[in-house]
Amino acid sequence: MNKSSSILSAKNLSAVFRRSKWSSWLALAVFCSQLALAPAQAANFYWQTPVTMTADTDVRTYGSLVGAYHVALSSTTTTVNGVSFAGTTIGAWPATFGSVATLTPAAGDPSGAETWGPAPASPTLSANYAVLNRTAAYSYPRPSTFTLNNLTPGRSYMLQTWVGDTRQSVGFRKQTLSGGFTTSGTMAFNSTGLDGGNGSFVVGNFVADSTSQVVTINGVVGDVPMLNAFQLRDVTTTVNWSPAQKMTADTDVRTDGTLVGAFTAGGVNNATTVNGVSFSHVNVTGGNLATFGSVATAVPLATTAASWNLYGLGPTEIGTPADPTLSPAYAELAKGGIIGIADVVGGVALTLNNLIPGQQYLFQTWVNDSRGNGNVEYRTQTLSADGFTSGVMPFNSTQADGGNGSFVTGTFTAVADSLTIDYVPGVGGIGQMNAFQVRAVPEPGALALAGIGIAAAAWASRRRSHKKPGAEATG
Repeated sequence: MNKSSSILSAKNLSAVFRRSKWSSWLALAVFCSQLALAPAQAANFYWQTPVTMTADTDVRTYGSLVGAYHVALSSTTTTVNGVSFAGTTIGAWPATFGSVATLTPAAGDPSGAETWGPAPASPTLSANYAVLNRTAAYSYPRPSTFTLNNLTPGRSYMLQTWVGDTRQSVGFRKQTLSGGFTTSGTMAFNSTGLDGGNGSFVVGNFVADSTSQVVTINGVVGDVPMLNAFQLRDVTTTVNWSPAQKMTADTDVRTDGTLVGAFTAGGVNNATTVNGVSFSHVNVTGGNLATFGSVATAVPLATTAASWNLYGLGPTEIGTPADPTLSPAYAELAKGGIIGIADVVGGVALTLNNLIPGQQYLFQTWVNDSRGNGNVEYRTQTLSADGFTSGVMPFNSTQADGGNGSFVTGTFTAVADSLTIDYVPGVGGIGQMNAFQVRAVPEPGALALAGIGIAAAAWASRRRSHKKPGAEATG
């Protein structure tokens, strides 16, 4: 997130918004886009669930490879699923992995940082994949620091790391990874606790906000933090945002392609069907994570590590009903939402999961706060995904009780299996998400080909219908 200079004071902005009608939002968007947003945050990782090593296809191949390395006792290259992992011997500390990363042992424990292996091979993994499971660098007993270098700010990256110790003697050691203010689930060193047991891997995505990113490797309850192998890939996705539009009628809800998932969020919404699209309801009452089936997860968009949480809007926070011109079904999307609190200003980071690389998607989301009590009626936010930022989304179209919120759509072709969309608050406000849907849609080229096919079929049919009786087709 870039922090820009404000050209309007919050007080003046409030006065302008109070006098404006809906048509004024478009003109004001130019000014709002230059306002200072939330403070720049330390880049947070959005972690997937750690998974036991199973097959070569565990190794991700989407996006563009930045670098792949494995800790080894000799300089050897191991190729798994088409990805070449450069063997790296640890001769001195900090250890370097080309220009991509460095591994630094915990302060005060340089003698405990070593390379060990190889341990017994796993009988279930391919010979090459088993190499990533048998040799590691460790720092005992404190956490070690893994630093990714030479990043490009604004680009989105995927980090995949492996840990494994196939010796029965290690039992069930575990570790976690931390990046920004988020921590992964536990990664098991050995899936069976026996000789030859497989280790695990975890995938984390982040948008670089500087040229380096620190990841902390933490042993669980005194266990030894280790690094066997890793790869870093650039997975920046181009998102094309539509202008923000006022909520008006059921037909606002897009029906293109095939529905992947649609959800309302908050303590007061209900499941609803709008324009034939069924929205499930997720009641978020607190905590740091909201789960929307297998489609998405949401966490607070933190600016500091302190006092951050995810809240659902409750019955006392929805104010007046939505504009009576909305259908009751559509009004459910306007009732309540979730907000991320970090200090005073916060937002929401919504991660779309289980995407298919190469598939084109449509993402549509809504924000609304129908209260006109002199505070919320001029709130705004923008959406940001991999550095691509939407226009300004007003929370209230009339700056009075009952004013409707807005929605935007974004289209993108998935580069990775996940994409994080940040709901970034305007000055002095909050980031909020009332509802969203994800749809798989055809590529424009596919639509053009389909159109050509339909036209060709129609032309052939018309040609046959005009053929003279008794005439024969010629080759």
